[in-house]
Amino acid sequence: MLSQTSLVSLAMALALYSQSTVAKPMSPPRKAIDGPIEISGFPDPNILGTKGSGFYAFANEHHIKGKNVSVPVAHSKQVDAGWKLDNGSGLESLPEWAKGPDTVIGSPDVSQLSNGKYVMYFSVARPEPKPEQPQPTVQSLSPMESNAPDKQGKHKEHKQHCVGIAYSNHPAGPYEPTNQPFHCTKGEKEDDLINPKSVIFNNTRHLLYKNNTSADAAKTSRLLLQEVDQNEGKNLVGKPHDLIHPYPQEKTGQNGTKHSDHRTQGHAILQNPQTQGYVLVYVTGEPKKNDFQIDYATSATLTGKFEHQGTIVKTGDYAGVKITSPGGPQFMDGNPTTMLFTSEQQGDKKKHRQLFVAHLKFDGQKVELDS
Repeated sequence: MLSQTSLVSLAMALALYSQSTVAKPMSPPRKAIDGPIEISGFPDPNILGTKGSGFYAFANEHHIKGKNVSVPVAHSKQVDAGWKLDNGSGLESLPEWAKGPDTVIGSPDVSQLSNGKYVMYFSVARPEPKPEQPQPTVQSLSPMESNAPDKQGKHKEHKQHCVGIAYSNHPAGPYEPTNQPFHCTKGEKEDDLINPKSVIFNNTRHLLYKNNTSADAAKTSRLLLQEVDQNEGKNLVGKPHDLIHPYPQEKTGQNGTKHSDHRTQGHAILQNPQTQGYVLVYVTGEPKKNDFQIDYATSATLTGKFEHQGTIVKTGDYAGVKITSPGGPQFMDGNPTTMLFTSEQQGDKKKHRQLFVAHLKFDGQKVELDS
């Protein structure tokens, strides 16, 4: 017969066992895509992460509270919530060459230089100067002649595309632009330089950009990589490298229409943590057909030819997160497994683009969503 002490010990043991075997509530599985992240009035933002100062977002020219703002700026302590719009513009004053009633400012890209300052690249679309107007003194980055359309194919609304460069001691700005543009197209036979993005690996700075916005861009657009100096980010080092052309295979868009070529744009480069090779992430699709998607290509070297591998995100429902025509991929702080991108929300008649976060995983050269 068990003693009273033994019975007490047995009861305690049974109680502990029952507690250990009670099923604990499981935490909900992480979604492959989180969002949307609310940044009011911010079309296609570029996000900058800083050490100790939080995150800064820079957007295309936008009309805010009755005022046209060249480069709106927002700030937050964390990337997925708490964004507040700053007063004024990150680019308070425009250089003379960028002014005009029909000039449009867009695609700001901000990063920190080796000297501690911050550099902003920004795109400027404007009517081509009249013959009597002075042309800006610029440098050419094009490694080959453009396949721009001839006079019959040229749009009446054709605008000259330029890239400006500006500097600031603080990530939020204001940024002071240089008097001359970093680059401008000089004529119909020269390639555009559109949407430059900073790419920094092993203390070497490059600009990743697309080359063509002409009427036949779906057949001729490509992505190029140009090395620049680390201290100012404006002095060219060597020639640009041609990374990728639109992949030639026939492709069916969201509406069932087949295309022989697609535009390439909305670009970023990351390093594969498994193979140590490089992954070019970019957007393909036709704007008017609402079939943008985020694809990727791989290369063993940063400047080598990239081979298209597949699609990361396209229009669809991802565990309740509805994505339409995704674009603008970007990676922060060298983290290859967290991709920020923009998308329309399905059912939004005004087609506002909002920010989302995609979680990625790697399997050799393969890149896919991680849920």
